Amino acid sequence: MYDTYYPALSHSALFQNIEPENIQTVLQCFQPRRESYRKNAAIVCTGDACQCIGLLVKGSLVMVKDTIQGDRLVLGEFHAGDFFGELFVFSDLESWPYSLVAKTDATVVFFSPDRMKSLCVNNCAHHQELIRNMLSILSRHYMETEKRVSYLSMKKSRHKLIHYLLDQWDGTLDDNNDPVVECRLNRNDLAAYLGLVRPSLSRELCALRDEELIAFDKKNITLLNLPELKKQAGA
Repeated sequence: MYDTYYPALSHSALFQNIEPENIQTVLQCFQPRRESYRKNAAIVCTGDACQCIGLLVKGSLVMVKDTIQGDRLVLGEFHAGDFFGELFVFSDLESWPYSLVAKTDATVVFFSPDRMKSLCVNNCAHHQELIRNMLSILSRHYMETEKRVSYLSMKKSRHKLIHYLLDQWDGTLDDNNDPVVECRLNRNDLAAYLGLVRPSLSRELCALRDEELIAFDKKNITLLNLPELKKQAGA
């Protein structure tokens, strides 16, 4: 039933240190349900009951929140191997504080949090490893939230953008050994994520390009002068 999605499952942080051949054993233990969605369909809506953890195995999703002013804030984006809901199902929240919308056709595997709160009755080592992975992920999500708050607290658009680029760089280099940041968010979503309007974001991107600090195309941003960017980030 899940064979098609093993690559996405095996690359998910939730299945870290679990061999691909043991994924089926874990799935039999947790018995998740699978749902497919068309592009623009709502996976969860603000106010829905928090009852499960979702692991995206195909497509992409956008996490959004609508303000009372009618604006839509993009809080994040999910791709195959990412999951959502873990921060809320283990809290006292009874309903989702945001909405999730399919950016493309998508497939999600939903896990019951109750099975993650207790050890396997069969003393399954893979079950215990998955629980340890979940605790590690919760810690990382907390740190990611702290980063987002720091971006929103910055007054200057340039500082927000530079800090974001430096935080997103994962060590990837291009042929010239320049740092490369993969853009997972489009311009509209990135502007919303940083608390900016798109014209402000575009203006700062172009200014950094004109100063030969970065170069960009549709998918990637190359950091051409890392020392100067770090210097400006601390300004």
